[in-house]
Amino acid sequence: MLDDKECVSLINMKYPLWNDEFKEVKDPRLFWDLMKYRIRQESISYSKLKAKERRSKMAALASESKLNDCQEMCDQDPLPENMNMSEVLKTEFELQNDYITQGAIIHCTNPNHLVRVRRKKQQIFFELRKFQK
Repeated sequence: MLDDKECVSLINMKYPLWNDEFKEVKDPRLFWDLMKYRIRQESISYSKLKAKERRSKMAALASESKLNDCQEMCDQDPLPENMNMSEVLKTEFELQNDYITQGAIIHCTNPNHLVRVRRKKQQIFFELRKFQK
């Protein structure tokens, strides 16, 4: 998610709104938990939107049989345009499948690493919070 510029800009845009919403909260731990809740909430909705777009793209590639039709065109008439279109469709389909596979690999990562990353993010957040005051 952090590699997605659109998601990062969305959270950066909403951060001041959340900061104003929780300005009455004095306890930094509670503030941090509330901010995590909002970030998580926004991340989940954004991820669902992206997943829906990906599924529709995969369905469009698979259901319309564009890939099969293009392959048949290449078999009947091997023009460079047909071959190029076939390669583009295959590459797009493989990229979508690679993204799904990447998600499966991420779920198998070391939990200790995830704890260290979470603690580091909390520390950075608290330092930023101190700097704002």
